[in-house]
Amino acid sequence: MNTAFAELRSAEVSIKKACVLVGRSRATHYRHARGPVHGPRPARAVPDNGQALTVAERAAVLTLINSPVYADLSIGQIWARELDEGRYLEPVKSSV
Repeated sequence: MNTAFAELRSAEVSIKKACVLVGRSRATHYRHARGPVHGPRPARAVPDNGQALTVAERAAVLTLINSPVYADLSIGQIWARELDEGRYLEPVKSSV
């Protein structure tokens, strides 16, 4: 399959069409083209637009989601229940 795919690509057939012709998903092609990924994924970057949580806000959120009441719920369920109860985590006012 790899040699047939390579021959199609050398004949300037598009990746999309070559994948269809050899019966390979494009996701598989790109996964193999990228090569093996070792170790954990890198941490996501903190947004620069001021929407990142402060340390105090993050601690408040973690305290809430780790409480025994919400032990078996997903984040979406916790969020919905908090909104239904009319509880909103207020942003911490900075003293700048």
